[in-house]
This record gives sequence, structure tokens and C-alpha cells, in this order.
Amino acid sequence: MNLKQLESLVLIIESRSFSQAAQKLFLTQPTISSHISLLEKELNTQLLVRTTKEVHPTDDGKTLYTYAKQILRLQDNIFQEFNVKTEDSNLLTIGASSIPEQYILPEVLPKYRGKNNTEFKILQGDSSGVIDKIIKKEIEVGLVGTKIEHSNLVFEPFFKDKLVIITPVNDKFLKMKTEGFHINNLLKEPIIMREEGSGTRKEIKKLLNSHNFDSKNLNIIATLNSIEAIKRSVQNNMGISIMSNLAADDFIKDQKVLSFDFEEMSMYRNLYIVRNKEMYISKSALKFIKFMREFF
Repeated sequence: MNLKQLESLVLIIESRSFSQAAQKLFLTQPTISSHISLLEKELNTQLLVRTTKEVHPTDDGKTLYTYAKQILRLQDNIFQEFNVKTEDSNLLTIGASSIPEQYILPEVLPKYRGKNNTEFKILQGDSSGVIDKIIKKEIEVGLVGTKIEHSNLVFEPFFKDKLVIITPVNDKFLKMKTEGFHINNLLKEPIIMREEGSGTRKEIKKLLNSHNFDSKNLNIIATLNSIEAIKRSVQNNMGISIMSNLAADDFIKDQKVLSFDFEEMSMYRNLYIVRNKEMYISKSALKFIKFMREFF
């Protein structure tokens, strides 16, 4: 087993293609196939399943992929620590949940790039997915909208994000603008929510439960992964939603939706930088974390 074989496996799984992996590594497809065959022979297991359209990892392939990512990341860290220039030595991979990826990083990265020659690879997922990658040591840094209790993880708040209720623009909610929006109003309205792994959804539940409101009583009529889809659904009178003010701001300003705060409580949650304290953190990752602290 060698690093090239592991690199071949990682790229095949990520691209779902032998040919695309070969192109990225500047190798022939037979060479890539040979790398996988040698790995499978050495480990005495099948790592990949080929279909007519794509390549999929077996369970053993997924396990080896996780280890391979850690090994290749460690190789990059060694090169960076000793200032060895490689093709990917200035590459920093960041995991980001929806709000940081769509509304924080587009503001931060141009300013960071103005002072640092760093190439970024952004892996977008919900907060649970990003945290899972940090636990598995697949990425060094994550930006997420919630935190969990885990002995290996360090969560550092960097931004206070306001949550708002958004509603359709109609007579009912225009009248409510003068009366105020109360927690009990949530029981009367159909609600569109983010997916279960979303940091926004987890924090909404925590905030409501802290005010003795059982979130299980919400009339959730739809669960959508897309922030834009939620906003458009609210605009078209499908229901109401609770989301980050950062995400809703454009629709609010254009008067496509109305926004409310609860009369009984203010709704804020932290966005966090998360890292695994058992994982070596490269100089480029530490520099980015320091920049985020100072920027916000």
C-alpha cells in the first residue's frame, strides 16, 4: 500500500469515476485500475462496485476512504509544516453549513485572499454533516450553526446570528404587524422547516423549549433543504418559517415576505468554528481561524 494508491481511491470515490480520477492525477486509467486492484488484493476485500454509470464504494471502501483522507491530510500538513511546496500545499478545505457557506464566506474569503495566497475547497452540508467530518478528521475546520457535546471537539463562537419569523405578505400578517407575533401563534400556522440536521432547526427547537414551548406541537407541513425554496414557498402563501435573518434579508427588503420577532423573546444563536483537538491543525488553518476571530 502506498500514498498514490490511496489518493487514487479517494479521487475515484469523490468523482464516482475512474477516468476523472486518472485525469486529475495525470495517470492512465489502467494505472488507476491497477492501484485499486493492488489495494484490494493486499487488504483481501472489494473496495469499489462499478455500475454502467458510476462507481460506488463498498462498506470496506468507505472505511478505507476515511482513513485515506486522514493520511493524505497528514501528508499535506507535513509538507506545510516544513514549507515544502507541493501542488496542494496552499489548499485549505473547510466544511460549512448553509448559512456560513452562503452568507458568511462570500464576504470573508475575498478579504482573506487579498492578504493570503490560499486556495479554498468548501464542502457544504448541514451542521450535523460538517461536524461528522470533523469528528472523522476528514477536514480541519468547520463553520456550523449549532454545537454538540463531544470530548474531542472545540466549538468557538464567531458570529451572533439573529433568527426571524417570515410570513407571506397578506392582510392577516400585515394586521399582525401592529399586534405583534406571539409564541402561541406558531400553533395556528403551517410551518416550513429546514432538514433535521440543520443547525437552524436544532437551535430553533432549543430556543422554543427554553420558553416552555414544546416544538413537537408545531404544525410542520414541509421539510426543505434549500433556503431559497423555503423563502419562495413562504412568499407563495404555503406557510411561515423561522430562519436566519442573513438568509431572509433580501426577501424582506424586497417586501416579498414579512419578518417578525417574538414578543416574548429575542432569538439569537451562535455560529461556530469547530475543530477536532486530536487532529493536527496546519498553519494555513490556524491562520484562517485567527482571521475569522479578528474579522468578526
